[in-house]
Formats: sequence, structure tokens, C-alpha cells
Amino acid sequence: MKKIYLYISILMSALCACSSGDDLEGITMSKDYISVSQGLDLPGDGGEGQIEVKASCSWSISSDAEWVAISTTSGENDASITVSAGKNTTGNTRTAILTVRGGDSNLTRTVTVTQARATAQEPGPDDNVPPSTE
Repeated sequence: MKKIYLYISILMSALCACSSGDDLEGITMSKDYISVSQGLDLPGDGGEGQIEVKASCSWSISSDAEWVAISTTSGENDASITVSAGKNTTGNTRTAILTVRGGDSNLTRTVTVTQARATAQEPGPDDNVPPSTE
């Protein structure tokens, strides 16, 4: 029975020694974190929306598409970022990937921005459309 208590106390000492610091066998554990909103849908006729960045470190954000405008491209800690786009005249839904990077450990998170195609509009009186022959 004394051997069981001895083994348990040795095991507990080893566990306490390992969890008392940030250095484990020469590997430094980072305490930095970044989390971002899941995604963002923008209206086809143009508009804006918000994404949330929650972070314990400095970060930067970039887009892989030129049609997306980002209100700020870098910061520290938590932030609300406005993402906007003009009217989508491509005739198709389009997507962009926003990449948020930060921390000493190269943390990377992505947000998908989707914009529907613009709604069709009836031609106005100034549009050069021939009259209907019906």
C-alpha cells in the first residue's frame, strides 16, 4: 500500500512540475489568440456589414478581392471592422476571403464575404430602351 502512495505522489509531483511554467521541453506555448466572425453576406446593390475580431495580440487583415473595402487593416485586441462593397454588376454571386493574421505564433483566421448579384431594375425614362411592340 505504501508503494501505491509513493507512485501516486511521484506522479502528482511530475504533473505539477510540468504545468507550473510555459516551457515544456524547449517549446514555448503562446498565449495569443484570435477569433473572428464566421462570415458576412453583403447585399447585391451594395452596402456594408460588420465583422468582429477578438484577439489578445496585434493583428492585420487583408482581402483577396479588390471589390471589398475594409475600414481598418490592422489593430490590437478586440475590434469591430466595417466591410463594404459597391453594387455587384457581374451578374453572379461573388466571394472574397478576408485573412486575419497576428501574434508571434503566426495565428491565421479567415472570413468569407459573399455578395449576391445586384437586383434587376426596370429601365427608367432616361434609359435608351426601344418601346415594346406588343
